[in-house]
Amino acid sequence: MGLGISWKKAAIISAVVHLVALFIAVIFFVVVPAIQEMETYEIDLTQSVLDDGGSGHAGGGGGDRSALFPKPLSADEVAARTQAVVANMDPSPATDIPDAVDVPSKNSDSKSTGTAGESGGEGAGSGGGKGGGHGTGEGTGVGDGRGSGTGTGDGPGSGDGHGTARAAFNTQGFYDTVNSRKVMPQQYIRQHKEVHETIVVFVRIDTNGNGIEQYVESGDDPLLKESAMDAVYRSLPYPNNSGDVQPVHVPVRFDMAEGTDDED
Repeated sequence: MGLGISWKKAAIISAVVHLVALFIAVIFFVVVPAIQEMETYEIDLTQSVLDDGGSGHAGGGGGDRSALFPKPLSADEVAARTQAVVANMDPSPATDIPDAVDVPSKNSDSKSTGTAGESGGEGAGSGGGKGGGHGTGEGTGVGDGRGSGTGTGDGPGSGDGHGTARAAFNTQGFYDTVNSRKVMPQQYIRQHKEVHETIVVFVRIDTNGNGIEQYVESGDDPLLKESAMDAVYRSLPYPNNSGDVQPVHVPVRFDMAEGTDDED
């Protein structure tokens, strides 16, 4: 029973020791560096930190980095130096800060010197220009116009040839030809003692004298109409020197007196 209690006490004491050790380590590694970062350092505002030793910002020189962080100053020393810097500053109005500054390249000299907080600039510019041009063009147009003229001329000429002369169609001659070739039908003679009738036949005659259209225009007796049509057929072709198609209305006259066997 006593051994068990001693074991518990030892465990508690060990845990307490570890907690204390952890607390000390936190103070050493966290709190102390934080306090050191909050200490006040001496900064000389009248000189450039980029002196002959070089800081690496002006061209990559090595330099002693410890010179950038001297021993910390007291609050009174900081206030005194701040007043001295303010008293030495030029009270002239501030100048415009340019939009861009030249940044020295990495290969430039590592040396630099401090300058006062003054700046200024001036510049001038000029410009001019010339221009010219040329061009060509073509065009066409259409317009109204009027003109008149007279002239005369004469010249010799000769020639020979042959052809068909145009002449008026001989209508009466065609009538006579058709009527001279009509025949009185025998059947009609046996049925009638006498006859006095005219049958009109229409015929169209082309330029070669041939009939291209033919029909009876007027007449009553079928036998006489057939005889008149036959008389026209037997009269074609008939000369047509007019040069045009001729429409002809042919009157075919049938006359037979009583006591005769045929027409006169």
